[in-house]
Amino acid sequence: MQQLLTDCLRYGITKKSRDLHFIPECDKVVISQRLMSNRLEIIQELSLEQYTQFTRFLKFEAQLQLGTKLLQCGQFTHCCDHGTYHLRCSFVPTQHGESIVIRLLDRDTQRSFHELTPFHADQQSLESLIDYEEGFIVFSGPTGVGKTTTLYTLIHSLRKNGKSVISIEEPVEKQINGVTQVQIQPDIGITYTSALETALRHDPDVIVLAEIRSEHVLQMAKRAALTGHLVIATIHSGSVKQCFERLYDLGIHERELALILRFISSQQLYVCNECVYGIYEYLTQSQIDDWFSGKKVEYETLASKKAAFTQTANFI
Repeated sequence: MQQLLTDCLRYGITKKSRDLHFIPECDKVVISQRLMSNRLEIIQELSLEQYTQFTRFLKFEAQLQLGTKLLQCGQFTHCCDHGTYHLRCSFVPTQHGESIVIRLLDRDTQRSFHELTPFHADQQSLESLIDYEEGFIVFSGPTGVGKTTTLYTLIHSLRKNGKSVISIEEPVEKQINGVTQVQIQPDIGITYTSALETALRHDPDVIVLAEIRSEHVLQMAKRAALTGHLVIATIHSGSVKQCFERLYDLGIHERELALILRFISSQQLYVCNECVYGIYEYLTQSQIDDWFSGKKVEYETLASKKAAFTQTANFI
């Protein structure tokens, strides 16, 4: 079973997959991989007997309950010849057995701002964020477009810059030396609210919220930003405009947001041959000031960035 996992990982890593899917059917199990293009591609099939053994192996490695078919999530580290990978496993019972999805997270690779996007101006804008001492920075986008990768790149740079960083995550996807990473565990009382309240008493320079999901957490993030902390968060939305709307829906007033917002972005992935890049639309501090003062703000949208990248991709 160890070899089966290693073989699946090796294939997935070669294809730059982000997830492995194990879908049980009435007489077999189909293994697929989620490519960066967001398409599912079939890798191989397993017999039901093999899959039963594989499921027990994964549950054992992830320290989950073995004898029951429950909704469960776990994680563990796996070493192979391509490096050390953090694997996050999700188990869902179905009529034909348990479906499994494994998220692949490379623990050894830390990307730089220059590796996130091919646009030089965007690289500089992202890198300039490490200079902020206080305020609110928001990264947005749909699931699976690299928000966490962007977030971790910024966290790593802030730590190298001598900042005390506390991150609150669900779950911790990648360990960063020197950063206090708190994993949300509601069953033992560690929620976004309790973790954020404690973090504010822990003398941080920077507080990272892996995702803002509620009005209460956003209000606490606002208070932290107003009291001299740099707060960095992600939120689900499809554009910068939608990100503003989502923040307003969660209860923050426009005047309050104008006081604390330093940078707001939305991102998507662009896949070209062997390369995967992030494409960002964003407003910097000066553009945000103009936005709230009612001036017309010109900025490059995701659509225009995609068009520009498509024209130049062969030269990158």
